[in-house]
Amino acid sequence: MMRSLTIVPVLLSLFGVIEGLDPCPCKVEPSKVFPGTTIVNCMDKNISQMPTQCFDTNVSEIDISYNTIRAIRVSDLKHTPHLKIFIADFSGLKFIDESAFSQVPELTSLSLEGNKDLYLLNGVFRGLHNISSIVLHGSSIGQLPDMSDLTNLRVLDLRKIELAHLRRPTFPRSSAPNCLAVFSHNYLTDVAVDILLTFPRQTTFNFDYNVLLWAQNEEERQMVLDLKWDFNISMNRLKVCGKDGLPEDPGMCDE
Repeated sequence: MMRSLTIVPVLLSLFGVIEGLDPCPCKVEPSKVFPGTTIVNCMDKNISQMPTQCFDTNVSEIDISYNTIRAIRVSDLKHTPHLKIFIADFSGLKFIDESAFSQVPELTSLSLEGNKDLYLLNGVFRGLHNISSIVLHGSSIGQLPDMSDLTNLRVLDLRKIELAHLRRPTFPRSSAPNCLAVFSHNYLTDVAVDILLTFPRQTTFNFDYNVLLWAQNEEERQMVLDLKWDFNISMNRLKVCGKDGLPEDPGMCDE
């Protein structure tokens, strides 16, 4: 009888430790896209921190949309090395550590839509050679980070990100067969076509209708016309500029 009485407090103590653990606030279920792996669905769970207690090496998809998670730190994804899809739409993001995604080199799809105060460091996408889709729609990042490692890119959604300038280099020499690149609803007025020449031969570009495309010479202009690119704007807006392809004064370039 004495032995039984001794065991009870021990069990109660253990139960208290287990009960005190921070439970996973998200729904974890099998993935239909990647058999044998799991999805961590944290959408609209009123959480303000990355739910790392839900993560393990079996996770292939994470959705933290519609929360108030301000930052993604370098250690937040270290236990999900096989992550393929990461969605953080309208999640209140302001900062992503420059090395955060280096923990998930198998990432193929990244969506950061609707994060109004998001700032992206220049190297945040480095090493992500498997990425095929990036959505930044509505995240006011202003300036694009270096995308030169995204050699498998097929979808690039840059609508409404307050983009005013495309710098060299930004985009990768893509090995993808085709791509959709959407730049509409930004502040772009002039785009040098040499910045776009790394996109696949069969690419669909979507710009605002007032955007002018500038080639540095007639040969470069003809190269663009010979490509199988599809623009939503008339090729009459493809001009030749003898200086650097990004004129501040259109009068310096040939009409």
